Amino acid sequence: MNNFLASLKMKFEPAVSWHKAVTDKAWLAPVKGKNHLIFAVIMIALAVFASAHMRHWQFDQWNSERDSYFLGDTPLFTTTDASYFLNGAKSIKETGKSHSFSALRQYPANRDKPENTDHSLFAEPLLSVMLAYLAPDASQESLLKTGNTMLPWTAAFTAICIVLAFGAAGFWAVGAVAAIGGSLSMSYLVRSSAGRIDTDQLNLGFFYLVTALVIWAAKIRPLGLAIGVVIIAGLTNNLYSWWWSKDILSWGFLGGLVWLSFAIHGDWRRTAGLAALFIVTSGTFWSGGSVNVSGFVGDGANIGDLILPNTYSTITELAKIPLGEVLYSLTGDVWIGIIALIGLAAWAFVHPVIAIVFLPALMLAVLNTVFGNRVIFFSAPLFWFGVGWVILTSGRFLADKFLAGANNADILADKSQKVQFFASAIGIIIGLSIAYLSSGNPLTRPYVPQTSFSVPVVDGFKRVGDYAAEQAASGQSKKDPVIATWWDYGYAATLFSNAATLHDGGSQRGLPTHMFARALLSGSQYETAQIIKFMANEGPEALAAKGASNERMNQAFIDGPRQDTADIYLVLTLQMARWMSSISSLGMWDVTTGQPINVGGGSNVLSYQRLRCSGSSAAATCNGQLYDFAKGTIDGQKALAGAVQTNNGRIGPRANYDVKSGYYVQLHSINDQPFEDQIIKPVLFGSTFNQLFFLGAYDAEYFTPVFDAFPHYRVYKVN
Repeated sequence: MNNFLASLKMKFEPAVSWHKAVTDKAWLAPVKGKNHLIFAVIMIALAVFASAHMRHWQFDQWNSERDSYFLGDTPLFTTTDASYFLNGAKSIKETGKSHSFSALRQYPANRDKPENTDHSLFAEPLLSVMLAYLAPDASQESLLKTGNTMLPWTAAFTAICIVLAFGAAGFWAVGAVAAIGGSLSMSYLVRSSAGRIDTDQLNLGFFYLVTALVIWAAKIRPLGLAIGVVIIAGLTNNLYSWWWSKDILSWGFLGGLVWLSFAIHGDWRRTAGLAALFIVTSGTFWSGGSVNVSGFVGDGANIGDLILPNTYSTITELAKIPLGEVLYSLTGDVWIGIIALIGLAAWAFVHPVIAIVFLPALMLAVLNTVFGNRVIFFSAPLFWFGVGWVILTSGRFLADKFLAGANNADILADKSQKVQFFASAIGIIIGLSIAYLSSGNPLTRPYVPQTSFSVPVVDGFKRVGDYAAEQAASGQSKKDPVIATWWDYGYAATLFSNAATLHDGGSQRGLPTHMFARALLSGSQYETAQIIKFMANEGPEALAAKGASNERMNQAFIDGPRQDTADIYLVLTLQMARWMSSISSLGMWDVTTGQPINVGGGSNVLSYQRLRCSGSSAAATCNGQLYDFAKGTIDGQKALAGAVQTNNGRIGPRANYDVKSGYYVQLHSINDQPFEDQIIKPVLFGSTFNQLFFLGAYDAEYFTPVFDAFPHYRVYKVN
């Protein structure tokens, strides 16, 4: 082994010598010295403060507009997954484990599953455990206040971890630029801002903390100390896995440790020993660190003979974005992003050994082409490090040229250190300023996140829960309350109603999502009711157990469920109308052929196209075109199948025209004031969703109105 390594080293010796000759410049080496260290500490403190302050400032803005961000005294959230962790925390707070929450998910599949008596807190999401232990009680108000209070602290921790990673590499001051740019980069800020009670608030911090520990473990010369640090690195990685179970990242950390340790010490036994310790203490390698790539790039899932659409294709954060948008998201400006890439390339050339350790962070931006923009924020600190390094190095280069032009040797000796320090300080200040002003901040880019769901809609779920509880308390119902709504609402619906749901963000890729989308878009309210009743009483597993096929599914809906255990509340919202393109792409789907159902123009996508109309009820100019509602024409061409006016969600005057396959126009008013005008395809006009939500036209045989808060939401009980 030693002979082989020696031979390999000799082969690379000419290239190494050339590289050393090219890069052996004082202004390319990491900056050192007491003054620089003190200055770096000040810059780091500013970066940590700015990161925490941004989240605190955002929550202050929420407090100034409480009607939009609070339900009573309860702050809301800016991610649909927040309620998953809050539900888990509530259950842990009340019973010590999350079983009671799990039983309400994917109803009725989990209703009768036995409780795991050996279940430990280590099997629960760490964020839920933290919320449960930090919150004073299990109320929504307490949990949400606790979750929002955590965010400035986790932001500060993330900034510190970023600094530690680049500081371990020898670049403390530039690490401050990476920290402020990375933590405030829009790619990360939108995932860790006020209300974002999700694992992303610490995913970046843990990633760079493990990276820092791996670098130190590899660089430290005393073996005993290196062993201690690598054990801490492994345990931290284990904690990271508990926080966010994406164990595939462990392989990147392991690769960095092996590479750097061997490159520095040239001892394969030492390297193998440290790697083994990291593997054992991490405890994350036994699963193989696999990730389900097919879930992101496949066309859909198969259940029996059914070929389902891929729900992931409708999720915004999984969309692939072009390079220009990636650079803008990471740095706030495409040109700054280009400078970052140049800086990274130059730094990697000068310091290739340490640069390889940071390769996983760069690869996560490249993986936008596979997993979408979900993980590009891991690269934000690295990009801002590139910006900071190129500015710092340019300043030091100019200072070096200035000193080289000095004629007096005494002046050179006296001024050299001061000039270099001054150049470094100016470079860091410029880099820090650019990073701050180009990213989210209260001064130049005051980003205030909107809640995932509006206050009235969240209140609607609470009202449903209160109503169901009253029904049970009065003895009017002994059935389980179940909320049927789109999957994005699943976790939140359970959190605020304590009722079960049919599907949620953890089960949106299965049969229930297609079935519910199909129910919403059905032109028969009877079929809609039958589908929802089958889902809530039998569940999709009943179909899969029989060897699901399109024929069996249709027959099951006609036959109806064998049991009646659920009070089903159908919740429809205006936001669901905004999601209609996604809903229709999943519902207007032939599960026999695995192909979209053409609803016109070769597409299965339906949407509410909004019109801006002005004029009379007989004729109006909408989006620059003349709509004649007396003749049913658009710019003189017969194109309309019908038109309807509504007020407060109730049908008013309507007209039908000769073009049966034409469009429908819906003119909506609230309290006789124009609210929204739409043009839609006939399939969408006749759908159960449109009839029940926008027109209030329900068949009393199948649906009973419970709450009408149009235009925010409407709730019907399925008869």
